[in-house]
Amino acid sequence: MDWIEQNLDAYRVIAEILTDLRPLVRERLEARHGKEWFRDGIPTSIFERLIQNKEQEASIDWYENRYQEVISYAVFPDLYEIIIANPGLFDPVLKLAPSQSLLNTRFLELEVMRSKIGRARQVSEAEISFLTSFHLRFRRAVQELIGDDTVRPAPEQPTAKPQKPAESAPEKPPERADEESAEVESTTDPDVTETVVKETAGSSGRPPMRMASPSSAGQAKDKAEAEIEVESEPGPEAAEADSAAETPGEPPPRETVGAILKRAMEKGDDRVVLREIYREVTGIAEVIWTTNEHPTTSVWERVSTNKWYESNFSRLGLRPLSDFYELISQVREKRKSGAAKSEIQSFLNDSKFATILLALRDMFQKNSI
Repeated sequence: MDWIEQNLDAYRVIAEILTDLRPLVRERLEARHGKEWFRDGIPTSIFERLIQNKEQEASIDWYENRYQEVISYAVFPDLYEIIIANPGLFDPVLKLAPSQSLLNTRFLELEVMRSKIGRARQVSEAEISFLTSFHLRFRRAVQELIGDDTVRPAPEQPTAKPQKPAESAPEKPPERADEESAEVESTTDPDVTETVVKETAGSSGRPPMRMASPSSAGQAKDKAEAEIEVESEPGPEAAEADSAAETPGEPPPRETVGAILKRAMEKGDDRVVLREIYREVTGIAEVIWTTNEHPTTSVWERVSTNKWYESNFSRLGLRPLSDFYELISQVREKRKSGAAKSEIQSFLNDSKFATILLALRDMFQKNSI
């Protein structure tokens, strides 16, 4: 049964998303709300459901001797409700979809896959394709959250709630003692505010490129002189900062992706190069399946024509990159000939697009990206 191996791959991705998101949610809620994070940061209905799930598990002999926090029982719908109830804490996650309703749909799709795997039902190729492309973007959102130091603990307000008695169980961390006491007491209503996600612009860029031959390397290099700026998503804006002169009294132009790549490949800084490739692959994996846009491949055009690519092809295991971009090039040709979106999706399925994305994920993880 080949589908079991595919389900195992899907399970690994879903488990990684959950085990990354749960502690991240807990840490950011605690940074904002303090020790009462589970009361003030989790909507009351969700908190009560998590407590119920925990008590249900406790009634069964699981041979479990480790303490489990209440957030460990949160699945995708629960995490979605917690995220939208805390405006400003999880903006990179909110941007995983262009609207709040679509983000809810994405989390429900993840929950459906989690349930199907738990019931030993086959996960489809289309679900695998969505999961792997979502996972690439999710990892980038997590990296943004980890690097965000804007969250500050809320100021203490002793009059807002009655003082709690001192903890009498020194062997447990204070936050765990507080959480366990909250499971016995009645919960208080947290301040839940909905947030609206801004519409994000779809990416559109230059047409993809096949694996460059040595004779075309010079032309490809000249073609890719002006590209998008650092930290911007692939989009229609060309990075003209390469040729823009600095104006006295104004800050210098932001360094472009082209300049960063050139310096990194000259110095042999593999992680910087792979990080820029990862950003481009992430954008392509999203739009190629759901839209008719032609995503930019400017990073690939620079990297594939540089000696760095040939020198590190085997050492870094870059074969999935050439497979991915060759497939994108074929998609471009089919779109130019008038192929509909359904035909493109069928072609991607037949070409094992999901398998290529999984290989890309493993390659990036192997190189700590």
